[in-house]
Amino acid sequence: MPKVPDDYKEQRRAAILQSATHCFAEKGYQATTIDDIMRHAQVSKGAVYHYFKSKEEIYISLLDQKTEQSFETVRTLFASCPTAVEKLSLLFARYREQQHDSELRSMQAVQLEFWLYSSRYPEWKALMEKRAEIFFSFFQEILREGQKNGEFRPDINEQVAASLFWAVRDGIGLHFAKMGNEAIHERVWLEAERMVLGYLRM
Repeated sequence: MPKVPDDYKEQRRAAILQSATHCFAEKGYQATTIDDIMRHAQVSKGAVYHYFKSKEEIYISLLDQKTEQSFETVRTLFASCPTAVEKLSLLFARYREQQHDSELRSMQAVQLEFWLYSSRYPEWKALMEKRAEIFFSFFQEILREGQKNGEFRPDINEQVAASLFWAVRDGIGLHFAKMGNEAIHERVWLEAERMVLGYLRM
C-alpha cells in the first residue's frame, strides 16, 4: 500500500477542522454531529475517525489551533507595544473588532456551550481548566510587566485580576453574539477597557 504523504494528511485534517468550525458556528456544539462534519468536509465517516476519536477531540483540537494562532498574532503585535497598558489596549481593540466576524461571534457562544457541557465530564473539565490556565498566565504576564514598570499598582491579586479580565471578555462576547448590536457593543468594550485599566491603576 502506497504511503500517504504527510502534507496530504495535514490538509485532510485541516479540512475536517474547518468544516467543524462551520458546523459548530451554524448549529452549536451539541446539535452538531460527526455526520454533519463529514458531509460538509465531503469525506467518509471513517476518514473523520482516522484523525479524531470523537466530536470532543475535534472541538479541543479546534480550540488548540485557534488559541495558538491568536497568541502568535498577538505576541507579534506586542512587539510594537512598549508598555503593558498599550498591550492591554491592543487586546481590547482586537476583541472590539471581532464583532464584525459573524462566525467568530457564533463560536464564542459555542465555547461557552462546550464549557457547560465539559463541566459534567471530569476528563474534559480537567482539560478545559488546564486550558484556562494558559489564558490566565498570558494576562498575568502583562500584569507583572505593568507592575514592574510602575504602570499598575503593586498590590493587585494576579488571579483575581486575570479572572476579572477574562470574565469581562467572555461575558461581553457572549452577550453580543446572541443579543447585542454593533453600536452598543463598541461602547461597552470601550467602557470595559476604561474600567479594567482604572482598576489596575488605582
